[in-house]
Formats: sequence, structure tokens, C-alpha cells
Amino acid sequence: MAALRRSVKLQPRNPGIKCDLAVMLRRSGQFAEALRLVDDALAILPGMLRGRVLKATLLGDLGRYAEAREHFHVAEEQGAGGPVFWAAWSDMESAAGDSVRAEQLRVRTE
Repeated sequence: MAALRRSVKLQPRNPGIKCDLAVMLRRSGQFAEALRLVDDALAILPGMLRGRVLKATLLGDLGRYAEAREHFHVAEEQGAGGPVFWAAWSDMESAAGDSVRAEQLRVRTE
């Protein structure tokens, strides 16, 4: 993770590196810091689909479900899809307590 932190300092306008570090931070449970990096990445490149999906996932991790849904919808409109996307959205809905919606999304992973 230290190497990614250095890369972000050396290339502060590179949204991909910011998202790479955000993924690592998420894995270590540092959701707020990861979200800050993703917000920075999206400020640089607003249409970055990877950043949008990562933001939705992090918002879900933080229990901010309504905001997470908004970003999942935006990502879907931008063309996101595939089993990993639908599983992430389904997991968020499950954590939010909407098992019916979670199952509807889970079916899309098949």
C-alpha cells in the first residue's frame, strides 16, 4: 500500500491510481479515506465508471444506502453490468435490509 500512496503523491491527477489505492484501503476497512480518494478521482474524471461503482460500494460499506443506490443507478446508466457489478449492488441491498431487491439483483449475476 505504501507504493500506491507514493504513486498518488507523484501523480495526483491520475484517477486510476487513486482508485487502486481506494480498493486497497477498502480491503483494510478504511472506508472513509477510500471514499475521499474516489471522490478526488471522480472530480478529475467524472465519467469514470470504475470510480462510480467503487463510490457506490463504499457508500454501502458506510451504511449510506440511499446515496449508494443513486450511484449504482448512475453506473448502470453509464453502462455498468456484469456479475461483479450486480453482486456488489445485491450485497449492498442485502446489507440495507432489502432482501427482495437483493435477490432481484443477484439473479442478474447468473
